[in-house]
Amino acid sequence: ALHPLAHAIKVFSGHFTFATTVIMRAAVLLKYTGHHEQAITYFNYLLAIAPKPYNDFDLLLQLGSLYQLRGNNKKAAQHYAELLGRLKTYKRVEKDTKWDEWLKSPQVFDNFGAHYMALDDYLLAADMYKTAISLSVDDLKTTDDALHEAHGDRWMKLGECYFRCGAEEQAHHAAAYALSLARN
Repeated sequence: ALHPLAHAIKVFSGHFTFATTVIMRAAVLLKYTGHHEQAITYFNYLLAIAPKPYNDFDLLLQLGSLYQLRGNNKKAAQHYAELLGRLKTYKRVEKDTKWDEWLKSPQVFDNFGAHYMALDDYLLAADMYKTAISLSVDDLKTTDDALHEAHGDRWMKLGECYFRCGAEEQAHHAAAYALSLARN
């Protein structure tokens, strides 16, 4: 699986944005297929070259997630703290925000999901919306209509991501679930 990637990078090396997008998508696929160590290598490579259209926020989030999946909470915390520090520098979050509290907010992952959808990276967007959904499931226990609506919107966006990835069955399931939430 890596030989076609290496070939694509060699052929399109003059097209930096395309090559980095190929590497980013390969890293994401490696993450989802359980090849975490190799995905970490790819994400670290991308972090070193500051790729476009992705940015260091994207890469630090993915690295933190991978280290968390591997059970290395110390490294995960380092990447998440660095991510939040950079976001504070650009005034995208409040100065007193703590990374472990920040990562419990579904809106954080909604924002990353929208960012990835704008890049037409529906696999990463789906991952962000799935995370937002898991963080907001308790919202369904409240009587707050806005929280219920936001949860349903996340399922609908997840369905759109699945559809654009060609996963029609998952897209149908997500959309049907979103509609069932709207009826309740």
